[in-house]
Amino acid sequence: MNRQRFLALVAILFIVAGIADIHARPLPLGLHTLRADDAMLQHAKQVGAQYLIQVFAWNEIEPTRGEFHWEYTDWLVRAAEYYGLKIVARLDRTPRWATAYPSAYSAPPERIDDFGDFVARVAARYRGRIAGYIIWNEPNLAREWGDLPPDPVAYTRLLQHASARIRAVDPQARILSAGLAPTNEHTARAMDERDFLRAMYAAGARGAFDLLAAHPYPFGLPPDAPREPHALNFRRLHDLYDIMQSHNDTRPIWITEFGYTTEATVETSAVRVSEAEQARWLAQAYALARAEMPFVEMFGVWNLARGLPREDEKAGYSLLRADGSPKPVYAALQTLRQEPVIVTLAKTLASLLAAPTSSESFTVLARDARVHLGDSEYPEPWVPLYQTRNPSTVWTGEFYLRASDLYAAPRQHPWRLTMELMQVNDYNTRVLVNDLPVKPPYLPTEDFSSMWTQATFLIPAEHLRVGRNTVTLHAGKLFPVFQQLGYTWDDFQVRQVIVWKPLP
Repeated sequence: MNRQRFLALVAILFIVAGIADIHARPLPLGLHTLRADDAMLQHAKQVGAQYLIQVFAWNEIEPTRGEFHWEYTDWLVRAAEYYGLKIVARLDRTPRWATAYPSAYSAPPERIDDFGDFVARVAARYRGRIAGYIIWNEPNLAREWGDLPPDPVAYTRLLQHASARIRAVDPQARILSAGLAPTNEHTARAMDERDFLRAMYAAGARGAFDLLAAHPYPFGLPPDAPREPHALNFRRLHDLYDIMQSHNDTRPIWITEFGYTTEATVETSAVRVSEAEQARWLAQAYALARAEMPFVEMFGVWNLARGLPREDEKAGYSLLRADGSPKPVYAALQTLRQEPVIVTLAKTLASLLAAPTSSESFTVLARDARVHLGDSEYPEPWVPLYQTRNPSTVWTGEFYLRASDLYAAPRQHPWRLTMELMQVNDYNTRVLVNDLPVKPPYLPTEDFSSMWTQATFLIPAEHLRVGRNTVTLHAGKLFPVFQQLGYTWDDFQVRQVIVWKPLP
């Protein structure tokens, strides 16, 4: 078959696939993670999710004014791209320095410009790589608004400011309003989400978001429970869309949280369902949204996590049990996301025809994401100890390789690992790639000048693999004479860790 005929066949397959997709109305699936790691990303991919919803917590990224920690979010963006997942980043969690209510959970910022600076930094750093930014979470609940009475006007000002700051650095960014909690209350602790949304429109929110986020929790009821004025169930989602239409707003809704809990805690005992009901009803809700709610364009499930104690209200909603084993809902979602053979074939052919993507280098740690290992706290230019642990003696970074990356490089040539180091003084500080030693196996010793120097190591090609790879640093112990002075571990900093392909 010549090239022209082959491409014509592919074009026909795409046309047929497009017809099949239109007929079936594809509804992308999203999973809300609590703090995703590589295993969670693999689960998301196996379930069939296309979107990963994750908090980009302000208090973690900028715990002190002007001090930024990008290591986790940098990794998450890289890893999600490897697995073909689109990130929806939720921006909230005010650090203590930025609020007048530091003891409250998720308090609004004291100065709206501080939040604006934060969201602008995030958008500039990940320009074009984030599918959507959710501005805050459930502000119609006092517990998500610093224990203050819900204030739709104040939230709208926050949304407008954040939206403008994000669009200034990334005009193509998509902004989502905060998902609102379903409630019939009109008290100091909660405001009916429908009235909250009406008040947002009245305050001028219409131009401040591109998509309406929604949390249509069914509170233990089946998804086909009838729609009634005060019913807290899945079909209440129609109320939100009716309010949008009444304001000449026909933009889509993204469900960013939805689920059923299988654990009875203080908060969830009245809405607990069995694991079988969780699987059956979540699948029914997805099918109902796909068939009857054309205004819903993403179906996000709360949540994907493991290892949570049973008393944590988030645990019961997870697709996984505490030990990491999947609940029946996991398989139910996999079945929902299966595509027609013709669609799968078309996508496979498209991927084969696409030009292979390959990089010459792979960033493990950015230059502005410093890591400090050891057991001592020092002033600038030092940052706090890694993960605020003392001692903090091990750091592991991750990078991802595709088959095209590995097999396009000459296998007989080693890869290079470079990093910038400050003040390594011990001879036993090791560096490993995939838990195997590099050459040389130890970090070079420096002096006490607090100057950054670059070190280079060789990685045997056979140490690398397709998928997730790791770089690990182990801080060494100082000589006993130094231990008697109160220092046990070597203190040093590292930044700009990069893995390089061998030259052909």
